[in-house]
Amino acid sequence: MSEINSFIVGSPDFLEAGEMLGAPSLERFDAEKIKTGREERKIPIDAQERFNLLLKRQGWERVTEIAPGATYPSLDTWVAFRINYGRGTNTYPCFIKDAKEDISFLKVSLTNNPQHTALENEARMLENCQGLAVTTPKLLRYNSTSGETLPYLQTTAVAFDEGRVGNADEWTTKHVEHAVQQIKALEGSNLNKLPDFPNLKRNVEVKALMLSLMERAGINLPPELAARIRNLGQGEEIKDVLVHGDLTLKNIILNAKGETTLVDWELGGRGFLGQDAGKLLSSLSGNNVACQTLLREYLTTESGSIDQERLQGLVVGVVAENLIHFVWRAENVIASGKEGQFPKVEEEMMQQLKRIEEALAILNSFLNQS
Repeated sequence: MSEINSFIVGSPDFLEAGEMLGAPSLERFDAEKIKTGREERKIPIDAQERFNLLLKRQGWERVTEIAPGATYPSLDTWVAFRINYGRGTNTYPCFIKDAKEDISFLKVSLTNNPQHTALENEARMLENCQGLAVTTPKLLRYNSTSGETLPYLQTTAVAFDEGRVGNADEWTTKHVEHAVQQIKALEGSNLNKLPDFPNLKRNVEVKALMLSLMERAGINLPPELAARIRNLGQGEEIKDVLVHGDLTLKNIILNAKGETTLVDWELGGRGFLGQDAGKLLSSLSGNNVACQTLLREYLTTESGSIDQERLQGLVVGVVAENLIHFVWRAENVIASGKEGQFPKVEEEMMQQLKRIEEALAILNSFLNQS
């Protein structure tokens, strides 16, 4: 089905353990665990029925087969799968088609919390990006009200022949250069001239956050790495800029021309200089050419010198991002004795530390060569 948007196919979040697209049945999951998880996350018990009603009223049909032999899960199965693996469940993403067989991408909110603003942020970010040199899906419709159905966001889909998510090895120099151009376009936006939306109101003090995370990690963090993080936290805070907020490989579509499309803008808004670049650098770890290209394009000024402000922001971004995931696992899984409920948690924690070390090593290599 070449028409189907490909940023789901190949994404680690969607293909956890290679099982997500196998149309797993709800019977495979621990019913009590899923029930408790839904209650803790405030997911309506009738979310599936409300979703079905939304489709019926809009004249949409959910696309179930997104690739030959790959059946996309229903809302309830998606939620069960995400809870089982300890993943976020604020929204359910899927593909839909209308009466004309035109396919688009749909994301519905699964939370009863009125303060949940992920879809609103994404809608506002997609609107704001239209005036920037940033390539995104086009916003078709955003409905914040729920009633008998669910709040939703509808965007255009990207066809397989227009691009797809790729792993780090598939990133070319052109892909990196284009992604950095978009990062810089976002960072160069005037925050004061943007229409007001929730994620522009938040305060960003990333150094303070990083040091707090380091303390919370406690004995789980190697002493030498803790000392390096403590040194990074000294000095003034890093300036605020507009960011994507979750610039990992799964949220970037690559095409054959070396261009990139940025998707999934729920966390977009006010962030800090170097945040997006740092997260992308960490994601590209293992592709040395791509990492070196990113550092060169992002850090080198027109005069050939290194932009020290961006440099500091990028390093702090790498460290803070991975510490967030590390501490979440340490506090919510390890400390709570839930290792058995979430497979490979300890291995994932070690991966977060490895990413920090690898990113810092790549950075040192680049600076030594500059």
